[in-house]
Order: sequence, then structure tokens, then C-alpha cells
Amino acid sequence: MKNFYHLMIPVLLLLVQGCASVVQKPVTLDTGFWQDRKGVIGVALDPLPSPDTYFTGGAVLDGVINATRAQPLTERLRSIDTKRAAMIAENMAKQLKARGFTVTQLAESGILPASEWQTPATPDVNATRDFRALKAAGIARLLVITVERIGTERDYRGVTPLGPPKAVFKVKGELIDIDSGKVLWMQREDASMPIAEPWDQAPDFPNVVNAVGRNVEEASMRLERSFFGAQNSTAR
Repeated sequence: MKNFYHLMIPVLLLLVQGCASVVQKPVTLDTGFWQDRKGVIGVALDPLPSPDTYFTGGAVLDGVINATRAQPLTERLRSIDTKRAAMIAENMAKQLKARGFTVTQLAESGILPASEWQTPATPDVNATRDFRALKAAGIARLLVITVERIGTERDYRGVTPLGPPKAVFKVKGELIDIDSGKVLWMQREDASMPIAEPWDQAPDFPNVVNAVGRNVEEASMRLERSFFGAQNSTAR
């Protein structure tokens, strides 16, 4: 029974996200940000999800069957190193410091739990979480990295796969003005990568692990560059 509930989690998450997700448009960082070095910038990483196998298509029961069949791959993915994903926040903090900003890196416990804003907020303009408690630590702006998904995704019609799995990595970065909750920058990387054949190489799945790792590396670099790109293109 425990394994049944464990396998149900990614399936149910896909269904909930498909029905209730809100499309949040990217927000470009104003170039004036690079001249405003007043105040402390907090940099934080939300808790990383465990690498997993994800499935699209089919009913809930189909998803449970597909998840059961994919259990050897799921177990292998759960053991892979997610260090590169965790390094995004650290890398961005270092680059901000190198550009003359005062930066404080926060542990997960430093930003969580954060309450939701009590007033209506538009995701394109305002953060959904209220971080004003961080003002007591002198933090004026908060850069948050949120990894939403690491692993593989496979399309199905019922219990029939429509093709091989692909590596997936979903990550979002937000720069938030603490006092107002305004989103100053937001970029999302929804990256996927084909897996070289043969992919079904139990128990180690080397081609899958390699593709997942390369996908995380490349998407992480793109997210980092998207934040610093405006400053890099501005004449110093």
C-alpha cells in the first residue's frame, strides 16, 4: 500500500497542475537595477524535489500502472546527484557579489514557511508569497530559485507509450521587492532533452542519467545568463 501511494504522487501532481496552473509571463529585469546597489539582496533556494518519472496522457489508473512499470527507472533517478540544480542560487549570489551588491544567502528555513499575500495579486506583477518578514534582517530584495521538476517525462495513450522518455528540468527564478511584493524579474526554464538509445538499460540506466544531467546543466546556465544578460549587454 505504501508503494501504491508513492507511485500515485507524481501522477496526481500532473493532473492537478494541468487543471490549476496559472501561466506566469516572464518579467525582464530593468537595466536600472544594476545601478541600484542599496540594500541587501537575499538569495534563496526552495527545497529541491526528488528526481522522478512523470507521465502525460491517460486516466489516473493508467498512470498508476505506468508508474509501476517504470519503478526501476524511478528508483535509479532518485539516487542521482542534483548538485548542479542546487548550485544555481549559489552561482547567482557569487555573481551579484562580484558586481558590488551586498548579498545574504538564506537557508531554506530562512524563507519558509512564507505566507500568501492577503490582498489579491496578479502573478505577472506580484509574488504569490509574502516575504515581508525578511525586512527585519535588512533584506530589501529577494532572489528565489524554485526547481519544479527533475527527471524524465513520457507520453502515453492509456498504458501504451507513444515514444521513449525524455529528460526534463523545470526551474523558475524570481527577483522580488520585499516591501511591495512586486516581481522585478522572472524567468522560467522548461527544458527537455532526448535520451540516446538504448535508454532502457536497467538497473543503472546510464544514457538516461547522462541526459538528465546534461539537461539540468544547460538549463541552469541559461537561467543564470538570463538574469545577468541585461547587465552584460550594457556598456560599463
